[in-house]
Amino acid sequence: MSYIFYNSQSSLGFWEPHSSSVDFCEPNYLHSIYIAETHNVWSSVYISLLPILGMIFCNPLNEWRTIVMYLTLFCVGIGSCFLHGTLHWLSQSADEIPMLWLNLSFIFALYNLGNSRPRKSVSYTGILLFGIGILQTIGYFTMRHIYDFFLFSFISSLLIVILWTIYIVFRDIHSTDYPIRLYLFKNAMYSFVFFGASLWIYEMNHCEHLLPYYISMNGITFHILWHLGSGTGAYLLILLMIAVRIQTIGYQAEIEWILYGIFPIIKKTNPKVLLT
Repeated sequence: MSYIFYNSQSSLGFWEPHSSSVDFCEPNYLHSIYIAETHNVWSSVYISLLPILGMIFCNPLNEWRTIVMYLTLFCVGIGSCFLHGTLHWLSQSADEIPMLWLNLSFIFALYNLGNSRPRKSVSYTGILLFGIGILQTIGYFTMRHIYDFFLFSFISSLLIVILWTIYIVFRDIHSTDYPIRLYLFKNAMYSFVFFGASLWIYEMNHCEHLLPYYISMNGITFHILWHLGSGTGAYLLILLMIAVRIQTIGYQAEIEWILYGIFPIIKKTNPKVLLT
């Protein structure tokens, strides 16, 4: 499998020669000599917009762990804008390193879901994951020309997040907490895996075949859908963490649709009624 796509139809642009280890399937500089991949830039803005709205409307417990997840997702979107705008190696690192950090923030949130107050073990876990993040960052810059290193680091930590989340969601399917957990998890996976990642993988392996169609469509590619799907999936996963956290400390969680019914958030409602 090749991860580098050179678009022979591209015109010379402001940021050439490119130094990133990847060049995506969108024809370069099709709309401006200053922006390498216009459609991939605006669709990356969507990724950053979701956590901004989340920080404004959806942190019902006012916890820092939620803010950290939002901030890292925001950094992923901003880094993606720079990467697709310049195809420079430093911009690529600004996109991919926050992706590694985002998975670590998910792992910390998953570990800490049931803790109602800070404990030493939680602090130690945070320090451990912070250290892992530093090692991943050092390894990334040391082997930045080896794209497989990033893929291995990202996919391995992502699998931990997904498998751990599956356990959290399905460990008690008879619980009243189960429906909202299943709804958020199912839609997160649909968005990220089936809608986003599958189209990106297809595009990576069929770029030469797809490129003439992309040119005829003014540069619109499947990678746009990857941004929309992965951004939505990551945001829904954060909502799932919030909902489980609310349920774990004894309250009910419900989904509320705001901004004219297009944006979901999690609300904390009445304490659970314990049956005796």
